Amino acid sequence: MPAQHGFIIASSDTHDHPVSHWSLDREPPSHQLAVDAKEKGAKVARLFKLDALSYAGEAEDGEMVAQTGQLPMPIEGLLPDVDKMRGKISGTMARPGFASKNDEEASKEPHEVRNRG
Repeated sequence: MPAQHGFIIASSDTHDHPVSHWSLDREPPSHQLAVDAKEKGAKVARLFKLDALSYAGEAEDGEMVAQTGQLPMPIEGLLPDVDKMRGKISGTMARPGFASKNDEEASKEPHEVRNRG
C-alpha cells in the first residue's frame, strides 16, 4: 500500500466541529490503524475517534487491534467493570460557570459538571 499523506476529517452532523482533524503531512488515521493492525496479523473492521488526536481500530469481534495517539484517561467515577455499561451511552461535561476574560482566570472560576446517562 503506497504511503498517503494529508487528510481531512469532517463531521457528518452537529455532534462535532465541522472539521475535527486535518493534516497536510501525516497519513490518514485509518491508514495508520490499518498498518498497525496488519503488523499484528489483524484487520480493522471499525474505526473510533476517541479524543481530539486519538483513534482506535477494532476487529470484527470487538477487540481493539490498533491505536494512534494517546488513549484518553478514564473518567473518574466510572465502574471498575465498564463492560457492565456496554451499550449505555453517557457523557460528562465540565465547564466554567462564568465566562472568563482569559485562560488564566478560567482556573479560578468554579466549574459546573454535568453527567448524562
